[in-house]
Amino acid sequence: MGEAIASLLSVRTELMEQIKEMDRRMRIIASQSQACEILMSIPGVGVQTSVAFASAIDDAGRFRQSRNARGYFDLVPRRYSTTELRLGQCEQIRETLKGTTPLSSANYRSSP
Repeated sequence: MGEAIASLLSVRTELMEQIKEMDRRMRIIASQSQACEILMSIPGVGVQTSVAFASAIDDAGRFRQSRNARGYFDLVPRRYSTTELRLGQCEQIRETLKGTTPLSSANYRSSP
């Protein structure tokens, strides 16, 4: 039993090192991207979110208007019984961006 735990701990240590390396690479990518820099100027938007969003949008010129991008991310208006019209929740963005980067995919799977 002790060997199994020691083996799991060594795998965890290696995985943590790989995550640190991916974080470092993502910071480099984000620092070289003007789009990522602009996105990270928004409070609460960090490296992973900016890289995932910028890579998902790719070429913003393909959207004639910024509101056209919401359909791309399934952020379309919803109707409720009170006839209130609201945009979709941020959870939809999270689901859309899930898996766009290897590290973000791992973090999304581990979050509640």
